[in-house]
Amino acid sequence: MKPDQITALLKAMRCLPRARIGAAPLAPIAPGRKLSHRPWRLASTGRTFVVIAIEWALICSFRAGGSESPVESFKAFVSSPPTLSDLTWTEEQLSNAESTNYYRMKYQPGALFLGHANSPIASPTATADSYGIVVSRFGSNYWVKEFNALYVWTNTHNPREQGNSADALFHLKARTEAARILNMGFQQAPIASIRWQHNSCSVTNVEEKSVFSAVLTAGLDGRASELVVERRRIKKPANTPPDSTVIYEYSYDTALPLTYLPSTIEAYSQQRGGPRKGPLYRWRIINVAAAAAPLPESAFSLIPYTGSGAEFQYYISNEYRVSLNGKDPTPTLDPHKQAAKPKGAKLRARYIIWAIGILLAAPLLFLARKRSGETGA
Repeated sequence: MKPDQITALLKAMRCLPRARIGAAPLAPIAPGRKLSHRPWRLASTGRTFVVIAIEWALICSFRAGGSESPVESFKAFVSSPPTLSDLTWTEEQLSNAESTNYYRMKYQPGALFLGHANSPIASPTATADSYGIVVSRFGSNYWVKEFNALYVWTNTHNPREQGNSADALFHLKARTEAARILNMGFQQAPIASIRWQHNSCSVTNVEEKSVFSAVLTAGLDGRASELVVERRRIKKPANTPPDSTVIYEYSYDTALPLTYLPSTIEAYSQQRGGPRKGPLYRWRIINVAAAAAPLPESAFSLIPYTGSGAEFQYYISNEYRVSLNGKDPTPTLDPHKQAAKPKGAKLRARYIIWAIGILLAAPLLFLARKRSGETGA
């Protein structure tokens, strides 16, 4: 229900007639007759004050998150992240004070750009050479830059091409760094897969052979304050103690454009009901910007490369490799066009043909030698 609807409803409540025992029912209104306010009687001053107070509290709480409360907006973001033109954050491994990673991401359904660097990233328009690792996808097109190599792949849903470098590296990063920040810590759930039942959710992770159950707690300000994630093996009953527990605590030290999101997330561990250990990790969200419209492919594509002209090697699929000498700072490799097979592939094909020929000829040579031996005898 929208705030203006709540206002109209509560105003109507203040003007409802006070029922009296034994009072005669109101006479029906004849067609064409104007409604008279005489039969209606205003509520007492005390009752009016209470209704106004409730009305004001409801409207304020709804306006805090737009059309819903902050914790509901938080859950909606985790369940279905909006199009994000920029999401910048840092990751600190607190067991190693010197270990800080820097990330920048763009996201929309069916597309993802994630850059990872060991030093602060200058701006959202930083080119690919500002990152040590970049994984990106737009529809069926994938790009993965890993230091001095760029892998380009178009997913044609051919099983023989699955699991190549671009496919494997992209999904590894999407399952860890990207899922962790979009799920506000809950990285075991794929992006946009969480479905809440009130403030709880449950996800089965086949790869880890475990069921992860999470419970979200809201603070006094109506914003998410803590997410407790328990892990149990798939065959383990739900009423048994969890194998492990991770607690994500949220704080709002810095105001973000999306006010219902925390600026800091800290992860604690807990083993079988023991004391909390940590924090082990801390993530600080520096900026988050939602886009009003879907982003174009150019926001995710690494082709053409517009970096500093360093030497890169380009790989396509599992079979094709094109090497560039680095003299051209803006190579234009089109991943939609099939590259020519390199000489190495042709040589391998020849070796296979020769091997098959030898295997077929060996029995014939053996029979011919046997017959010649019998003839000589």
